[in-house]
Amino acid sequence: MPKNAVFLLKPQLAHHRAFIDGLSELQAHQHERYYVEENLDLAQLSNKKFFKEYLAYLAEQELGINLAPNRVPQSIYWLMEEQTDGQLVWIGRVSIRHRLNDKLRKIGGHVGYVIRPSARRQGYGSRLLALTLEKIRQHQPKIDTKQALLTCDETNLGSKKIIEKNGGIFANSLVQDDSPVRKLRYWVPYT
Repeated sequence: MPKNAVFLLKPQLAHHRAFIDGLSELQAHQHERYYVEENLDLAQLSNKKFFKEYLAYLAEQELGINLAPNRVPQSIYWLMEEQTDGQLVWIGRVSIRHRLNDKLRKIGGHVGYVIRPSARRQGYGSRLLALTLEKIRQHQPKIDTKQALLTCDETNLGSKKIIEKNGGIFANSLVQDDSPVRKLRYWVPYT
């Protein structure tokens, strides 16, 4: 379990280096599941000018501005850990989708997250989801239902345990069009 203080915060220029370190580790690790960071240009984002543009893009997503087709507004938070020397380390990211479209109702749900490889299996995922549900309870952001929908692949036992530990109630499983692995769907009451 994490020993230092962990908390969620909005992406900020002040934590550029911590994000780049985490992104670099994440992209270097072979990963069988999709996560948005795998498509980010690490070399470009290492430049503060492009990183500022990335932060502006995230702010637009939250406001629902210039969304790509089939995308919904979402709020991004970073899970940060404060080390004993006061330095902050980027542990992971959570996306809180403000509403569901047809695709997100099946796969994706309201919450999507990723933890950097060196921080996995140490309790950070459970802490991240607990902090995320607290943000939703505080309407930061407000979502479109009284329960948050979370999904995971049936083979992703770590995510399944995280969701269940945080009060996830199994709803059903669905066949995915492009995969033999079923998608598990959970509702997590937050009111």
